[in-house]
Amino acid sequence: KFRRVGVDGVVSPALMGGRRMASEMVRPEVASFVGSLHAATDNSLSLAEISIPYDGPYANISLREADLRSQANCLVVGARSKVTVPYVYNPLPDERLHPGGSILALGDPEGLAHLRALLESSNHT
Repeated sequence: KFRRVGVDGVVSPALMGGRRMASEMVRPEVASFVGSLHAATDNSLSLAEISIPYDGPYANISLREADLRSQANCLVVGARSKVTVPYVYNPLPDERLHPGGSILALGDPEGLAHLRALLESSNHT
């Protein structure tokens, strides 16, 4: 019924809470790290999706060539093209940045803002 009216997903607090409690028991350090990603503070790490513009300077080049980590101090943990629905997690250095696609990056707010500006800039350094 939800899909027929346009709902893409449903959040179950009971299911989420159960999974979190299980993670806390089995892998407390991992659960703590993931929890810190959800706690938004000005200087905490965040996970962000950043689009690759069609006319951007980094379109169609590899992650190795883009060297985003050294330029913005952010870690690219996922990449996808516009037509690929699932992300490629932990992409290899030869993974290309597809125009119209996006990346998942981990970093502090300043680094993520710088990364977004780099990908949208008109000059590639």
